[in-house]
Amino acid sequence: MTHFNGLLLGTELLFIPFAIVVYVAVTADATRRFIALQMACMLGTLILALLAAVFAQPQFFELALAGALLAVGGAFVYAHFMERWF
Repeated sequence: MTHFNGLLLGTELLFIPFAIVVYVAVTADATRRFIALQMACMLGTLILALLAAVFAQPQFFELALAGALLAVGGAFVYAHFMERWF
């Protein structure tokens, strides 16, 4: 029998707001989509970093760090696209 890990439970509970934010990013207007994109990137990074801590896998933390760095550039590209065509 395994021991209860509260950090893993907390990480799993973060998938609920992540799913809500992804739904908003798909269905809302342009401004709310941009805000939801930023929040989804933040939640995804947080989830990956917490999973790295729970499973003691440094590869997950490197993936979270790369995702956080790419999220900034992705936000700029998305904002430029929205400014140009909408």
